[in-house]
Amino acid sequence: MQIGISPVLVPSIYPFQQTIEKIMAVLETNCISTNSINNALSLIRLGDNNTPEIVEIVKDYFPDVGSGDQLYSLGYSRNEVAYTQGRGIVVVDFESKNARMHNGTQSDLGEIRGFALFHRDTRQLLLDITEPGFPEETRIIKIVSLENNSIETVAEAQIGTHSSGYSGPWCIWNQHLFIYNQASASLQLFDSSLKQTDHPVCTIFNRSQENFGKLRSIIVHPQYPVAFILTDNLSLNPQQWGKQLRIIRWQEDDEEKQVTLLQTIRYLQRQSLSDPELTAMELSPDNQWIVIKDETAEPAYYAVRLNPEDPIFLDKSVKLGGTREDAELLSTCWIEQPLSFVATDGTLVYKWMLQ
Repeated sequence: MQIGISPVLVPSIYPFQQTIEKIMAVLETNCISTNSINNALSLIRLGDNNTPEIVEIVKDYFPDVGSGDQLYSLGYSRNEVAYTQGRGIVVVDFESKNARMHNGTQSDLGEIRGFALFHRDTRQLLLDITEPGFPEETRIIKIVSLENNSIETVAEAQIGTHSSGYSGPWCIWNQHLFIYNQASASLQLFDSSLKQTDHPVCTIFNRSQENFGKLRSIIVHPQYPVAFILTDNLSLNPQQWGKQLRIIRWQEDDEEKQVTLLQTIRYLQRQSLSDPELTAMELSPDNQWIVIKDETAEPAYYAVRLNPEDPIFLDKSVKLGGTREDAELLSTCWIEQPLSFVATDGTLVYKWMLQ
């Protein structure tokens, strides 16, 4: 597998008369949602004829519905979408056509830097919060539920710090949280009560990280005994700067085989303009694909199918291409049925069907 040397998967393309800068995942078949149209939350069906069907759910629930920084998660529930806005969480109900704001306060909820669905059955959410401090800001992780227009804390822990240039990445794994603690310079695992526990991935990573640069992204697979880590290339030589993609296989008895370097990208020594600049990874909702973000002069994404029969658990990659020239992809999300990766450049929405 070599990211950057990949066949192109062509998307279905949907034109819009209105500007669509933000898109969100929902659990409705072949649908996404947006709050970029007509000051409303709308459901968009992306059918087979490349003509989007827009259904307005609720309008004018805020003076400026789509304004400000917002963070989105996978589908919150069958009939609802949830996203952050300011220090609160907005939930829109498709059936009742109602929008409600669940508020935090300055004292118990600082700036939200990360947001994810922690457990779908209980509808618990995870918040990565920054509280003011100098020279570094305190990092608070909360698992919350939404009750009576308020945010109820289920579990809370201070896990290291945030700094202006770097925040350690995290991933949710089987109702646990892997997170890089910047203060202790270690990968840690926390259970659903945010009590620290252990896992071989943490042991192997912390033992080996002197050979790594700064951790940028991590995926620990919920079913297969493998983790994927994207790090800076550790070098004092600017000619060597770039990213490195590795796997950790904790069931390997030989320690030397537990960490395997898959690919090194040197940004100043690209063999061609197609060589990628990898910056982030995410796992598909069905746990069968990894999508890797590439931020070269031609921003793109690569999708890699997982294969548990392969020694490195990966099949060949495909480039999610076919966007218009110079398109800037502003927002992305998943469709779970049929499995598709979706992106918008403001006027066009692209859907790459992976299933």
